[in-house]
Amino acid sequence: ADDPFYQNRSFLLSSDADNNPDFKLRFSCVGAGATEGCRLDNVKVRGNGTGFFSSGEYTSQIFNSNKSSEWLNLTWKEQLTASTDLVFQIRSCNDTLCSGETFVGPDNTPNTNFTNPTFNDISFIADNQYFQFKTFFSTTDFNVAPNLSEVSIGYRQEISGGLANITSN
Repeated sequence: ADDPFYQNRSFLLSSDADNNPDFKLRFSCVGAGATEGCRLDNVKVRGNGTGFFSSGEYTSQIFNSNKSSEWLNLTWKEQLTASTDLVFQIRSCNDTLCSGETFVGPDNTPNTNFTNPTFNDISFIADNQYFQFKTFFSTTDFNVAPNLSEVSIGYRQEISGGLANITSN
């Protein structure tokens, strides 16, 4: 890469990681004695030496809009093949840990998922200060995985004298 601090690392995992549904990876970047933000590119986890797992999920950080917000829309950029898919669920929360709130789809239940990357009306969820999404990835071809490159959340907040529309990437 063109970044002089870029490091390419590969790790072999122990055999007990194969077929373990509780297996997790944790990444952290440390510099100058303090935890810093970092960028991870091209992270691939393969199991059994046969390619990608058939499914996986990603839960976002909890986003803080700094005051109660009206959550408006969800969009994302994806690259899929005929054998891959990705879908979303969302939740708005009234506390920093999102304790007690459930991830939901477009019918406001955990039984459905958002499937349209170009626009999803999410104005039905509660107006709260915090927001989080979960993405579910799947493939039927273990040599190909879905790719998610951007997620945008539109929300509106009251400001003195009117409303502000904000989109966060």
